[in-house]
Amino acid sequence: MSTKSAPPKVSGLVKKASPDAKPAREFRKIAAFDNAPSLGGTSTVDATETTPVIATDQLTGSQQVQRIQIQLLDDSPSQYRLIYPPDEIDELAQTLKVDQLEPIRVRPKADGRYEIISGHRRKRAAISLGLDALNAIVVLVDDKRAAVEVILANESHVGVGDFERAIGYQRLISLGFTQTQISEELGVNRSLISNRMRFFDLPRPVLEALDAYPRAFSHHTVPKLLAIIEESPDLIVDVAESTRRCGSADLTPAAMVSVLKQKQSKQNHVNQKPPHLSISDKYSRPMLTIQPLPKGKIEIQLDKSIDQEEFIRKLSELLRNQISETEQGNGNAQH
Repeated sequence: MSTKSAPPKVSGLVKKASPDAKPAREFRKIAAFDNAPSLGGTSTVDATETTPVIATDQLTGSQQVQRIQIQLLDDSPSQYRLIYPPDEIDELAQTLKVDQLEPIRVRPKADGRYEIISGHRRKRAAISLGLDALNAIVVLVDDKRAAVEVILANESHVGVGDFERAIGYQRLISLGFTQTQISEELGVNRSLISNRMRFFDLPRPVLEALDAYPRAFSHHTVPKLLAIIEESPDLIVDVAESTRRCGSADLTPAAMVSVLKQKQSKQNHVNQKPPHLSISDKYSRPMLTIQPLPKGKIEIQLDKSIDQEEFIRKLSELLRNQISETEQGNGNAQH
């Protein structure tokens, strides 16, 4: 009985296929990074000897881990993070001091630079450490696929705020995605996407405050603020200022809404029309109505049956007498 020959030895990680061999299957998902080389610090890589082949769903060939200079890495236009908390970056930097366990993912640009798909935080952590390069996998994906992957890379991060996520959804919509397609691509509930998008119903001053403090409050607070603004547009500036206070931890979202509702209540009370005085005849028909106005003024309405000139003459005489008596009283009091 014939025995099978032992498989040929391979000098690298990839065996050269014979002319008759069938092409290897392409994988839709990126291979696990557990086999990636341990490359901490600023050491260099001999990709032909030590790096594994990584297959992607957008490539006809394989991609290898490369060492790319940090100065050549640009943030993605689809990166929706507005802030990178220093403590978060410092924590990530501690892991990079030991090793870069997972390569970042980038795509090439026409000018020879690279656009980050995943790894924006690691880039900042590497800069804080003074590293000059990072391990990276270069993939060829179009704008739409790159945008989806950028947002997916951040979707699981608890620290990212609802307003930032809404910016990511808005980016996808600008690229032609519907909210239903976004839901399918990201695995996020359709109603949650819609609720987060309500941030953009807020007026510009409030959105500017959110640009500075994007994690001030969640999407749950937005409908309450919109209701306050709709009823009391004069409070827009107060809402923007409260957003900043909430973002800087001076107020909780619940306290912010409570304070704004108190201001709204006071404003409504001031804007209420003051009570008026009405004098009627014996048939309950109003003959004279006096309506107080702001700044100490009054409005007097007379029935047509009253002689207006005679009424004004008598009222003027009455007021002059009243003023004269008041002045005399003040003079006697001084003596």
